[in-house]
Amino acid sequence: MKEVITNGINSYSGVRRRFEIKGTVQGIMVVDDYAHHPTEVEATLQAARDGWNRRIIAVFQPHLFSRTKEFYKEFAKAFMNSDILLVTNIYPAREKPINGVNGKLIYNAAKSVGHKNVRYIDDLENLNHELNNIAQKNDMVITIGAGTIWRYGQAYFENLLNQAKTT
Repeated sequence: MKEVITNGINSYSGVRRRFEIKGTVQGIMVVDDYAHHPTEVEATLQAARDGWNRRIIAVFQPHLFSRTKEFYKEFAKAFMNSDILLVTNIYPAREKPINGVNGKLIYNAAKSVGHKNVRYIDDLENLNHELNNIAQKNDMVITIGAGTIWRYGQAYFENLLNQAKTT
């Protein structure tokens, strides 16, 4: 029985989408996390800050119009532990848009609470290009959110792998 437990612990790779380290390519670590509430975001970024000595680039896709409307100020504060924050459009899931509610609420709130480097990405198809212009060796890029952001984080990781093959 002890052997079964030991083998189980040794083979445990963690929970998918909870600080899931995709890998490190050209010195850039790519991580994905499902956090979609301000307290989860804060805990994720604190873990990154405590565990690694890297510049943190957070890429956040808000999840739900109603959650963004209710918590945009708290999200802005939660991202203060990132060095660079990229906020995207909202992943609506089951909800219809709410007039005046979009990712720019978080973007503007982050700027107003003093975040020094925050950007708004209207089209996620531009994420690779944005990150290629920003990320440097020894950075950590963390995609955060409960929507489709993980796909873009995976695509960015694969983009880095492809770049590494050609250099």
